[in-house]
Amino acid sequence: MLNVEAYFIYGKSWVMKGYKKPHLLAHEKIHFDISEIFKRRLDKLCVIDIEWTTTLS
Repeated sequence: MLNVEAYFIYGKSWVMKGYKKPHLLAHEKIHFDISEIFKRRLDKLCVIDIEWTTTLS
């Protein structure tokens, strides 16, 4: 079984002083959303592979 997660580590995040603006947060959220999309695709691929492997057994 494979557990795939997409998460944000607040303590590892930073922004240069004076650049903390709403549009920057929106931009970074897009990066997270993209990682979540690929996480879900990987989840589906793993389920398909497990089902296919089980069928062959």
